[in-house]
Amino acid sequence: MSDRPLTESEFRAEFAQYGMDEARYYHAWRLLLILWYSVWWCSRVDWSQYRMTIWQRFSDWVTSAARRSDDLQRFMSTFARQASLTHIGKNESERELALTFLALDTAEQRAILQMYRDDMPVLVAFVRLFTKKYGKGDLGNDEA
Repeated sequence: MSDRPLTESEFRAEFAQYGMDEARYYHAWRLLLILWYSVWWCSRVDWSQYRMTIWQRFSDWVTSAARRSDDLQRFMSTFARQASLTHIGKNESERELALTFLALDTAEQRAILQMYRDDMPVLVAFVRLFTKKYGKGDLGNDEA
């Protein structure tokens, strides 16, 4: 896999075959990918022992955190607590990217949270397809 994440146009091209409005999912998917990798690289718990149920757990954590939150700061905090994360983002570039989501205006943050409440099957499918193709490894340089 490349040492960088997919750009928005690459994301659209990658998932165009599924006939969905991929562009509206890009930011929600991008943050989910950071959270997914954080579960594997930044958790105090060895989630590999739950590999049969980890996708459902992940989806439940995201949906639950989204329902309890009105902004991404609270969402990330709630998710981190549920997943026993020491931090979000396994390296500096992922942590910086996660922080950029906090700078989005309120309407954009709420739109992402609404997707997490309503469209998790689609978003988890995108994350699963990506990780199946590229592995659960890296979104950037490994500086964890």
